[in-house]
Amino acid sequence: MMIQLSKPCLGKKEMEAVQDVIRSSHIAQGRKNETFERMIAVHTGRRHALTTSSGTAALKLALLSSGIRPGDKILTTPFMSRCINHVILELGCKPVFCDIEEDTFNISADAMEEKDLDDVKAVIVVHMFGFPCDMDRIAEICGEKPIIEDFAQSMGAEYKGKRVGNFGEVSVTSFYATKLMTTGEGGAILTDDEEIKNKALFLRYNEACPSSYLLRNPGMEIREYEGIIPSNYRMTDLQAAIGIEQIKKLDIFNEKRRAFAGFYNEEFRGLGIKLAGEKPYGRHVYHRYSLLCRTEKERERLIKHMIKNRIEVGILYQKPLHLLLPRSFGYKEGDFPVAEDVSKRILSIPLHPSLTQLELEKVVDTVRVFFDGGV
Repeated sequence: MMIQLSKPCLGKKEMEAVQDVIRSSHIAQGRKNETFERMIAVHTGRRHALTTSSGTAALKLALLSSGIRPGDKILTTPFMSRCINHVILELGCKPVFCDIEEDTFNISADAMEEKDLDDVKAVIVVHMFGFPCDMDRIAEICGEKPIIEDFAQSMGAEYKGKRVGNFGEVSVTSFYATKLMTTGEGGAILTDDEEIKNKALFLRYNEACPSSYLLRNPGMEIREYEGIIPSNYRMTDLQAAIGIEQIKKLDIFNEKRRAFAGFYNEEFRGLGIKLAGEKPYGRHVYHRYSLLCRTEKERERLIKHMIKNRIEVGILYQKPLHLLLPRSFGYKEGDFPVAEDVSKRILSIPLHPSLTQLELEKVVDTVRVFFDGGV
């Protein structure tokens, strides 16, 4: 059997929670979502949280609720999920890229300082693979420009003692199956701003306040917003029931990830490869454990070696986003050298809370045999 790269940790509590919802017959968005939203807000430290059908939907609502309109330029990194780029393009906006740090894979504050941000309307900051970006420096560089914080890969990570998801006007996360906790599909948008919350609520569903909801919330005001068109981005109570049980376990999941990553770091020292790690300002939760091979060819050989030994590996991300865009956007190879170089050498190995000690040791032994010259 293959040792999996990532694996959702679902158990008896999640199954019972779903069964309870099915028995209740209230399976669409309802009370379970309300409970889950409160728990997300409390865990992250935000005033408001709204669940969504996906992390991608959450990002779309975050941008629209922040006042982004077609033609706006949005700064982000080329080393990230295509989904983020797709949302920017779908809204008729233009992505403006900034290179990354090799040691964290996050957007580089040094590179941001060298860019002309006058025409940029907003900045999407992505905390990559479980480690926070340098938010103080980024906030100083951005000034009054809205920051949309994507912590889908870093829920529970900390920047200077404060959990990520707390920085900027609005933040978004994902509960996809490979994330730190899961509802299968799903996401959330979080903010302290009442107006952003109200806009996101309107955008999430054009009948945001059905009669049953109004009966439970008699003071609720229904608002309309001109110029933005709502759709249906709701999470079901079936998903929220799973999320309620998952978020209770999130800190335990993350501690296991940190322990397993520490084991890898200790065992891989001296192999001549760059390992995952932390900087003094941040606490890592290791959504991915990624190695940097010395060359692209070495990575190709390592992939074959790992698969031959029944160990799943992954490449995030195989090509920077600026090289996936049409030439009309004006980007070319060499524009963001760190992101381009990392994409050729990065490789993720198994790391999830369900790993056994025997599996961890097999991964370590397999990697060590390769780099010790046994392959």
